[in-house]
Amino acid sequence: MADWARYEVKILDAPYTRRTDGTVFEKTARVRFFDKNGNEIETIKYAYVTPEEVLADIEEEEGKEINLSYCYVKGFSLGLTWRDVRKGKRVDVNLHHAVFAFFDGGLNFTGTQFGEGNVSFWKARFGEGNVSFWKARFGKGNVDFTEAQFGQGSVSFYMTRFGEGDMIFNRTNFGEGAVDFTLATIDTMVMKHMQFHQLVRLGLTSINKLLFDDCAIHNHIDFSGIEHLGRLEFRHCINPGIIIINWGQNNLEKAIQSISDDKEYTDRLKHRAIAETCLLLKENFRKLGRFGNEDSAYYMFRKHRLRKEYIEKFEGKKHRFFHRALASPKYWFKWVVFEKAGGYGTKPKNILASILITMLLFAGVYHTLLSLCVGTFEGITSTGLLDLKSMADSFYFSAITFLTIGYGDVAPIGWIFRLIASFEGLLGLILISYFTIAFARKVIR
Repeated sequence: MADWARYEVKILDAPYTRRTDGTVFEKTARVRFFDKNGNEIETIKYAYVTPEEVLADIEEEEGKEINLSYCYVKGFSLGLTWRDVRKGKRVDVNLHHAVFAFFDGGLNFTGTQFGEGNVSFWKARFGEGNVSFWKARFGKGNVDFTEAQFGQGSVSFYMTRFGEGDMIFNRTNFGEGAVDFTLATIDTMVMKHMQFHQLVRLGLTSINKLLFDDCAIHNHIDFSGIEHLGRLEFRHCINPGIIIINWGQNNLEKAIQSISDDKEYTDRLKHRAIAETCLLLKENFRKLGRFGNEDSAYYMFRKHRLRKEYIEKFEGKKHRFFHRALASPKYWFKWVVFEKAGGYGTKPKNILASILITMLLFAGVYHTLLSLCVGTFEGITSTGLLDLKSMADSFYFSAITFLTIGYGDVAPIGWIFRLIASFEGLLGLILISYFTIAFARKVIR
């Protein structure tokens, strides 16, 4: 919701001097804002400008700069009705400044072609009525809605094209209506310090970078239909609501991994940002019941959290090489056993494959040592003791050791063989337990 519940407007026959450039307007609009209990919050005075005056300035001189900063305008429209009069001609408006403006009764920039350069709606307020930038076109430069406040109507950027530059929403209040970016084309969009209490449709045609920074999602953010998502990052966000997005269809792994291309981030910050984004999406997929997507997000989260924790052990420290050497054994053990062998519990098939490969590797070690006459095995058969030297026998001993079966029919001789067998048994306990957890997790869900 906007910071106000209702407002009252009174037009005064008193001149208004705009503080930024000294322009004098004939009338003043006084707007009083009230909270839901009827208490007055604040009173603001604006320059009073009629829609007819704005349209006259647009038609008077092509390319004339339109400055609506600190202006109150009611029912301003460059929509289809006005364009019909002009035989459907696209409207070119050189509007860059609408700072601290108040647009009442709706705002319609349908089909408007904005000029090159930055466009600022900083601290602008939009009262009753819908706001539409349907099929509008922006040139090169940033489009800034920092601290703008919208009322009860919807906000539409349907099929809007933004040029090279950032689209910035910083502490912006979208009000109560839905926000629609369907089929819009955006280079970079930054959402900072936002509270989303309304449905936001982000089925864009294309966006190269999308950042949510310190945002709270209380309703729905819907990515359905998005065609190209170059980079996605959630930084310091919470999600009591729902994000409608698909890991595979929207190629989220690539979009999130693109964070690592940011040259402003150190290696540690890159991995932290990726892990943070994946964790939020992992919890979101769990709420949606998309467990396959949840597993993909969880694997990527654990993968990059491991990298972050490893780098933290030595980054910025005095004896960097020493601290890195100390941290490396633990890191590589986790990388081999937890990440590669089983995908952090998300890939039981990988764990089974790892179990088989491990048994074969140990069998190869046993067979090689036997061939070199470094120790031996003894087996008990119906005819007595048997010296085991074939590869098949080595694999058999490896399997019963790894699986901790312990029949007792084969025993290692020599401390080297006993040490290796003990290590294999320990590794078997770890991988079998790992497989049990991963398999049960899949079955239960």
